[in-house]
Amino acid sequence: MSKQEYAPITHHEIYKPRGEKLIATYAGRHVREYDSFDPRLVIDIMQNGDYLGKIIADNFTLFENGINTHLDRVEFIRGHHKARLIFGIGNSTLDEDGVVRHEVYSPDGIVGYAYGDKLDFYLASLLYDDPKILEKARAGEGRFDEKVQRYLEQELSLPGLFKNP
Repeated sequence: MSKQEYAPITHHEIYKPRGEKLIATYAGRHVREYDSFDPRLVIDIMQNGDYLGKIIADNFTLFENGINTHLDRVEFIRGHHKARLIFGIGNSTLDEDGVVRHEVYSPDGIVGYAYGDKLDFYLASLLYDDPKILEKARAGEGRFDEKVQRYLEQELSLPGLFKNP
């Protein structure tokens, strides 16, 4: 008797595999967009031609309030190590100007705020100057406040990441 007959593999009825459907690449394949049950943007971190790791920007709709940030959590993988959470998006509200404001949480608590939509492409635009990435980032009008910017520079070990020329 085969193992499959006496110990079948069972899954919950709503189980879906993660899937790996690559739908677009940007910046010479250093930024990859996946569309599946778990849509995400994978951003390679390169410094002086050396591969330092990658950022995985997961995209989940915040169904409780109907606001979509295109970003739910950001994880960092250095080499072949396990992913480490950098930050996640929390409550979303409208600020006094009518712009959507998202709370940004690190594992230690609230860091600051992010504003707008398509924050995943905004994050990618900070690392790569690909015109397609910049176009999508501008369409979402996403941005981080200074506290989040300093936190990201520190966590990614990329000082000067947010300095404008």
